[in-house]
Amino acid sequence: MTRKDRTTAQVVAELSRDPAFAAAWALSAPKVALAANVSRLREERGLTQAELAAAAGMKQPRIAEMERGDANPTLETLTRVALALRVPVEALVADGGDTRAAVQGYARLAG
Repeated sequence: MTRKDRTTAQVVAELSRDPAFAAAWALSAPKVALAANVSRLREERGLTQAELAAAAGMKQPRIAEMERGDANPTLETLTRVALALRVPVEALVADGGDTRAAVQGYARLAG
């Protein structure tokens, strides 16, 4: 397998053998997951950043910060975004496949 053929998860696993990288990744991984999930969930719903922000009661730059991985949102902010997207808060910060399971579980409960 060449370097180009490796997945992000494989690269992270390899680099995580270094304790310094592992510690840094542990701190940044939730922001990376949040950025990917907010962007994906917003796009799946056909919303612009401005539309999501309005539905969540905030300004568009806050959504942009989250989607870039530059935000450190409060629990209240995460809850507002989750409610606007009609997902549980867990779906915003879940890593990988956990996101879909969280959304499906919430949909069953919200019925």
